[in-house]
Amino acid sequence: MEKHNSQKQSLQSKVKASVSKFVKSESFQKKANLTKSMLEKLRDFVARFKELPYPEKMWTLNHLFIAKKAWEISTAAKDKAKQMAEDADLDKDTNGGQVSAFRHAFLMAMLVKEISPQAALKLGKAYEKTNRIFYRKNEQDNTPHDRTAEEMNMKNNEAGVRIGLKNIHKNEQEIILALKKAIHAGELWIIKKTKNNNFLDWEGNIIPKENYHKKWYNPKCLVPSDFHRPEETKTNQNNN
Repeated sequence: MEKHNSQKQSLQSKVKASVSKFVKSESFQKKANLTKSMLEKLRDFVARFKELPYPEKMWTLNHLFIAKKAWEISTAAKDKAKQMAEDADLDKDTNGGQVSAFRHAFLMAMLVKEISPQAALKLGKAYEKTNRIFYRKNEQDNTPHDRTAEEMNMKNNEAGVRIGLKNIHKNEQEIILALKKAIHAGELWIIKKTKNNNFLDWEGNIIPKENYHKKWYNPKCLVPSDFHRPEETKTNQNNN
């Protein structure tokens, strides 16, 4: 009996020693750190998912394996677009101007380097659905979002996909140059305005603010991105 207990204790000691050695081993530590890293990434993913508006949640659920990559590209594209607001080659207009057109097209062009064109365009539609939800909830009192802006964004998303596919193997700077070229060739879309950023209708008349502010449907209209903005004159002001 004593011999049996002694053998049992010896075996337990050996097992403990082996487990202790394994836990302290480099291989185990790497696996443990990897698991910890994966859990942290998963927690970050879930936390971010919870904050997403409904349309973007649905896109994410349908594209789980590419969602994280798409988020990263979207964040980087938005940061780059902010920088382009000061670019001398564009009109510095982030509300329906060339900078706004660039932002949407650039995002799509960068996305199609990593995900399918269909998935990229669906994400673009999800963003526009989110804008419409916020508009209806009056959560963006100074929002530029309306039916014209939505149409502009969708058209520029499609243009961005086309340009991105044509430049699929180009780097970021080359894609930026391709987009600028497209903008100055009138291949993207902007909202028709004067040089002073007043909105114009189809006839070239300045639209009074009360005719478009907080109105989803209004007289704003789209023009090609190479549109030359006119000076404000007594004619287009008086026709209001």
